[in-house]
Amino acid sequence: MKSPFFTAAAGLIALLISGSVSATLINVDFQGGSNTYSGQGVLGGVFDTVWNPVSSANPNLLFADGSGASGVSVSVTGFVGNAANNSQTNPILNDWLYGFSNLMTISIEGLAANSFFDLAFYNGFYWQDFTVSSQAGLLASTRPNTSSSAGAPPFTTDKYAVLQDVMSDATGVITILDTPVSGGPYGLSSSIAGLQIQQVASVPEPSTLALFTLGIMGFSLRRFKKQA
Repeated sequence: MKSPFFTAAAGLIALLISGSVSATLINVDFQGGSNTYSGQGVLGGVFDTVWNPVSSANPNLLFADGSGASGVSVSVTGFVGNAANNSQTNPILNDWLYGFSNLMTISIEGLAANSFFDLAFYNGFYWQDFTVSSQAGLLASTRPNTSSSAGAPPFTTDKYAVLQDVMSDATGVITILDTPVSGGPYGLSSSIAGLQIQQVASVPEPSTLALFTLGIMGFSLRRFKKQA
């Protein structure tokens, strides 16, 4: 028979671990045509198939599981048009927002303040670097092979890049800079085809978890001795 303090400690550990699981995901398909992707991305699971079609900004983005409006909006500045590439068979990759010889800024608003998110960027054409204006050192690069066709999933690694543990500011905003690294006949061209936004909760560090566990074990042991 397990002692009370062992059971209590085990329950606390389970609670801490279960509380660290990510629960929120939003999918965005930036539109250069009329095709909207419906399927799994590199973040989330097989049931997270709802993608929000966005040409510039949409104040009513849905959660990826279709559970309702998220209250999150995405806006892009610095883009000058929409484009499509029919050699990419996947609807999320065959069209995108683009800009000629300039930097595009992607603003995600309405997030939980001072919280952590994983971001996945999809790019079916030009080479891009994605950085976070408030977190120096975070970098996600996409180097797509424009001659290849991409099915889904799994997506080939040249078509997407992921930034982990991106922190929103005190107003619930994350600002992403899309820097062009390659381009066509008009010079460097920025482009973005899709975006996934997934809120994550930090897992307690081993030292913190150990202190909580020892504390509850000690408290339960004292109570057990008093009752004996």
